[in-house]
Amino acid sequence: MTDAGATLIAVSPELPDHALNTADSSGLDFRVVSDRGNAIASSYGLVFDIIGPLKEMYISMGLDLDAINGHAGFRLPIPATFLLGEGLSVLERWIEHDYRTRVDPRAILDAITHQSGKG
Repeated sequence: MTDAGATLIAVSPELPDHALNTADSSGLDFRVVSDRGNAIASSYGLVFDIIGPLKEMYISMGLDLDAINGHAGFRLPIPATFLLGEGLSVLERWIEHDYRTRVDPRAILDAITHQSGKG
């Protein structure tokens, strides 16, 4: 993506220390930004509340989202990928409600190439 002139940034609801640990342990070679309180995700309408049995399961597994993310509410962002242009305008978006599915990187590269006029 950098060869295509793009910068990849991940946005995580985790507190900065947790986000840095995730980036380091996963061997990521791009910046991970902490979105405390899901402010960025909320501005795009991409946040959901974990409730009922799912919340109980998280708690029973020792996943304290309030502590990891630094705010109360057991909220997570919906996985999404955005291609932003000048002035942070949204050029393309891929939103997936199933956290196990992500956009194919080739689709992102195609969009970058198309937006830059190289394709």
